[in-house]
Amino acid sequence: MLTLLDTISHILGYFNINNKPLNMAWTIAAFLGDGYMAYIAYLALRNGQYARGAIYSALFIVFLYFVYLNFMYYFTKKAAKFDISPKVEKLLGGTQAEEQRHSGTASVLGNGLFDPNETLPAHISTTPEQQSFFKELMTSLAQNKRFQELPVNAAGHRSLPYFTLGHTPTGQLQVIAGTNQLTAHPIGTIDRIGFGDVSDLANDYDFALAEIAIPEEKKDHPDQVDLTELIVSVAYRKKPDSMRREDRLR
Repeated sequence: MLTLLDTISHILGYFNINNKPLNMAWTIAAFLGDGYMAYIAYLALRNGQYARGAIYSALFIVFLYFVYLNFMYYFTKKAAKFDISPKVEKLLGGTQAEEQRHSGTASVLGNGLFDPNETLPAHISTTPEQQSFFKELMTSLAQNKRFQELPVNAAGHRSLPYFTLGHTPTGQLQVIAGTNQLTAHPIGTIDRIGFGDVSDLANDYDFALAEIAIPEEKKDHPDQVDLTELIVSVAYRKKPDSMRREDRLR
């Protein structure tokens, strides 16, 4: 079963997929893997290997419980019954850790709340000059004692202190970042959102920069981060039909 899940993980890794669809795919894969676990338990019991069959059966029940929790969370809007997650979080001090994680971040500029189902990962292209500024920014963050106060999201990514979305003179989506608004400079342009080219989507959608964050494994060492490693998420909203027609007439 672990080999099956590892194979699926590698396959999904090639795609630029938003969090919820990816987790839904994982839930389906886990359900299929758990079905295989049930089959192994059945074979063991049928062949008289009762101890092994009992172990596999117990594992099947445990995995099925977690598949059920994920199914209720990602496929329905209902709360799962017999959900022990809050108790486990309380036992491990998750709530307290979360409060400590976000303490002292009132001065951090927020970009607003966005629906995760209406955001997509994006790809940034950059120039040597922008790359040079980005390296300087990451080095300064590593030397800044307040860097550890920057928020960390549920996935473990640490947000940059300031970022926003602008436009170049030619109309490209420009990513601007810095330690604050006064020191911010462009670090690149967005050329792809999800599977689509920005040039093909710009007439039909409005965009906002939902997140620029440092990946979890380097969240405490920003000076080791390359620009291509940043977690970039763009929120989108379909333009009204009237605005799309006006854009096409220009």
